[in-house]
Amino acid sequence: MQAGFKQEQNFMNAVVKIYSGRGAGNMFDILEERKDEVENLMRSISGFQAYTVIRAALGGITVIVCQDKKGAEESQAISRAWRKRHCATLSVNPPMVSEGPVIINASMDRQAALSELADQGKTSVKNA
Repeated sequence: MQAGFKQEQNFMNAVVKIYSGRGAGNMFDILEERKDEVENLMRSISGFQAYTVIRAALGGITVIVCQDKKGAEESQAISRAWRKRHCATLSVNPPMVSEGPVIINASMDRQAALSELADQGKTSVKNA
């Protein structure tokens, strides 16, 4: 545990991975092509809370939030195995990884988000 972190059992944990360099863009192409498979795999992790994949100019970023450190560690093992199985032929640099307790988690459920967008005239609530 790093100095300054108050690690308690009831904190959610997150893992942020930043991928860049040669092959990273191709890996995110594969993630996008297989997004249903990847989403189902991440949802199978114990204590799963959220998973986000972000495409960036030189690769991308993944963020997973789990109920506890055990789930966060499980996500890293599952992620490595998936990359080995589906991206072995790519020359992807190892990701920069940051892992730690979540101290703020603000979110909005889908229905509330759609209602807010509808109030702003950007969508219809019947899309829910």
